[in-house]
Amino acid sequence: SLDNARQNITTTINSLTKLVVLNNAVESLEISVKNKNYAEASNQIEACNDLLKLFEEYQSISQINQLSIKKDQLCSALAASIQQEFKNNLIHLPASEETLYNACTCEFGSGGSCFIYIKTWCCSYKLQPYEDLFDPKREKDRVGLVDTERRFEWLKRVLIDFSKYEYVFPPSWGMKYYLCLEFFRSLITS
Repeated sequence: SLDNARQNITTTINSLTKLVVLNNAVESLEISVKNKNYAEASNQIEACNDLLKLFEEYQSISQINQLSIKKDQLCSALAASIQQEFKNNLIHLPASEETLYNACTCEFGSGGSCFIYIKTWCCSYKLQPYEDLFDPKREKDRVGLVDTERRFEWLKRVLIDFSKYEYVFPPSWGMKYYLCLEFFRSLITS
């Protein structure tokens, strides 16, 4: 009986300690998101996710549920901030290189929610001149092998130019491959 009481008290103290750590992690995440400290935010997200796993069976408790909801809201705000960071700073390389790289690494920690958005947006950004150059409405009389060669020469130049982004995107993202896929999709649709 006394052993059960001691075990219950120990379990309660451990749970309350973990709850305090979770609360602190969510508060730290909030500060990191506000300060756009992506590397630190990534660590905080990982810590929050690990701690929330310990409390999965207690999601019905309002305080734990509120912390989980707040973490999700902060992750959404972080994803929006990262997306805006790319829109504002991709053209300012190499000055913004470290910030964008940290944003990419943070994106892994946030569960990949804006991973596809960043890849798609960056490829669209790089392929926009292609859309303007090879607009089917203006290119009615230009079809055939010559036009195909021009298109692939254009892609080759874009891929060479894209090498300046090597230090922004993690290699596992396969950005050049993804850029080629988007290019071929635009070929099919035009």
